[in-house]
Amino acid sequence: MKTYFFKNKIEILFLITITTFAFFVRFIAIQNFGDLWTDELYSYYFANQKSMINVCKTLFLEDFHVPFYYILLHYWIKIFGNTDITMRLMGCILTTMCIPVSFYIVKKLFNKLSAYFVCIFLSVNAFNIHYSAELRHYGLSILLALISTFFFVKMFDKFDKKVCTIYILVSVLLMYTCNFSSLYIFCQFLIGVIYLLIKNKNFTKLFLITYFITAICYIPALMYVIHSSFVYKKSLMIFARDVFYFDLSYFWAFLMTTYSNIFEQFMSNNPKLNMLYITHIFTPENVLFILMPIILGITGFVLFLHSRNKNIILFLGPALLLFIFQLIGAFTHNLALTLRYNFITITIIFIISVCGYCMCKNKKIAISLLIIYLLLNILCYGAKFKHNVFNRNLNFDIPMSKNVYQIDINTGDTIFIPRFGKIYKNRYFQNLNVIDFDTYDAFFINTRPDIIKFIFGEELSKKLNRKMMKTYMYDYLSTDMKMYSIYKNMNNEYYSKMKKGNKFIIITDEARYFNILPATENLFRENINIYKLSAIYDTLSAKIVFDIVNSAKTYLKTKKIYNVNNIWTIYVFEK
Repeated sequence: MKTYFFKNKIEILFLITITTFAFFVRFIAIQNFGDLWTDELYSYYFANQKSMINVCKTLFLEDFHVPFYYILLHYWIKIFGNTDITMRLMGCILTTMCIPVSFYIVKKLFNKLSAYFVCIFLSVNAFNIHYSAELRHYGLSILLALISTFFFVKMFDKFDKKVCTIYILVSVLLMYTCNFSSLYIFCQFLIGVIYLLIKNKNFTKLFLITYFITAICYIPALMYVIHSSFVYKKSLMIFARDVFYFDLSYFWAFLMTTYSNIFEQFMSNNPKLNMLYITHIFTPENVLFILMPIILGITGFVLFLHSRNKNIILFLGPALLLFIFQLIGAFTHNLALTLRYNFITITIIFIISVCGYCMCKNKKIAISLLIIYLLLNILCYGAKFKHNVFNRNLNFDIPMSKNVYQIDINTGDTIFIPRFGKIYKNRYFQNLNVIDFDTYDAFFINTRPDIIKFIFGEELSKKLNRKMMKTYMYDYLSTDMKMYSIYKNMNNEYYSKMKKGNKFIIITDEARYFNILPATENLFRENINIYKLSAIYDTLSAKIVFDIVNSAKTYLKTKKIYNVNNIWTIYVFEK
């Protein structure tokens, strides 16, 4: 160890410096992340169970994610506590390890110069920074995916038992961290088969044993996936189609996310926002911080392919194949696809695009372009974009809890959060009377038929199923029709039981959609094909919340309406 240190002092000092810098940058991002957003609240909800067995059991019954990340977070909470910052710190530490890990991966597979630049680029890369700080499994998945990819490539140098064993261990952990990762391991297997065929090599016994053991180890996690697929088959909405929009503008968003440090695109695919960037791409700021990084990134990608490095197929192939499978799933409406689901492909492509410049024959010009690319990515943080990774002012960056506690809340008052109410209660409103009623459950999990009956009424709820959902909802979503069962049940269950002077507080992020509901209704009414092809989740959810708010206005006195960051609206009603 001492010998290695003295021989590689510069390398080790560089790694210590850049890793410390990367951690510092990510810790700054954590300070500005605000309250946990919905998915992060689910991470806390699942991890904050009494025991590891309870974590696995709750995930199995209520969700479709595999358990490794939540088990880690469970024990982290037990040791370090459950404040927002301390919980996010776990992912920050784990994902910062991508810096030294990527250095040694790139050094071993490509060259040392590439390794230095990859570390520098990753340290300031917004995509990596964001998923280091977010309380979700993506950051850990990126780290494990990089390690799995490295040992996958090394397997084909020589099928060594030690290398294969480490590959199995890391790949199994990866598959137990993120559902998409099992598809990535399958893609590695397919690329491995293709590689052996191209090179006219024999399928060694160790290659087949490696993937047989990996598959056997995955069986318990596969039970989660199979169970969740059966659960969601019974749900009223199609998760892939009715929640996430998908069109060809996704490719533009993918390029922006991979090669630039623009923050808006990371969370979900939004065709309107994507088109906004495309139509305004030639403004000076967008040319500098979006168009030029994309051009430079694609250039690096082409240079990498042109280098004909022996590891190209094994390093890049599985990530590209995974991307193709995901796109096919999205186009056929069988798979929900947002940019965060492409964490493996985005990371691999970004790394090799940086490496491409360092593997170019004309090093001076290539390195000069690479430095320009790096400076553009750094300077992007000072540009006047609406959002960036150090100031996460998005719809899930909610100061909602602080705003609610500024309201004068008494013992008899009731808080209602139509979507995700139970997880907000679990985290921020444990001492307040928050209604355990979640419209989200009615659409997807379908384990609470009482909520479906509460919203749609007994007669309609008997008819509703996935196949007929849009047929029965057409009149409701294309006219100003009210769902009277909501008015009746809200009054019977809540308003009529309140005492004089009690407050009923509704907190929703969907009031911003109320003004566009008439236009949407008109659009659906004029062209039924638009309705048939639309993802109706947002519209249906907003219409239900609209009826809930109006039911409160009907039976109670409107006291005050708060608007928080143009995202959250807080209605305060009084008996």
